[in-house]
Amino acid sequence: MAKFGKGERDRGHDKMVGKRTKVGRVKSQTKNGPAKGEGTGGGPYVVSADITPPTVLSRVEPQYSEEARRARCHGTVALEAVVKRDGTVDILRVVRGLGFGLDENAVQALKQWRFKPGTKNVPIDVALNIEVNFNLR
Repeated sequence: MAKFGKGERDRGHDKMVGKRTKVGRVKSQTKNGPAKGEGTGGGPYVVSADITPPTVLSRVEPQYSEEARRARCHGTVALEAVVKRDGTVDILRVVRGLGFGLDENAVQALKQWRFKPGTKNVPIDVALNIEVNFNLR
């Protein structure tokens, strides 16, 4: 966890389009950029000062499952994902789930999203956390 000096704050969550989603920094041990040597194999980048974060171009809202509706379950599903240089999304894992089929519905919807990829002068793979909110209306 990063420590911040006086007057600084964590800018880890940037609100994306709409009210239901937040995209922010990954809290895992993902290496920032390609490994030394051939320039491959180091994994995705994480958002930093010299990296432009991905932005949502199109998205699909997840469906509320009947099981969750009957249980009156609501809350946030947090997913660790990689936005690839072609704008598609790979889901690495569910960081925080709700159960009742909502985790699976969040993953299924997120896989259909399209992004303008993150850049470091050229399009790159970027790892980040995406939060999907489920609220009963």
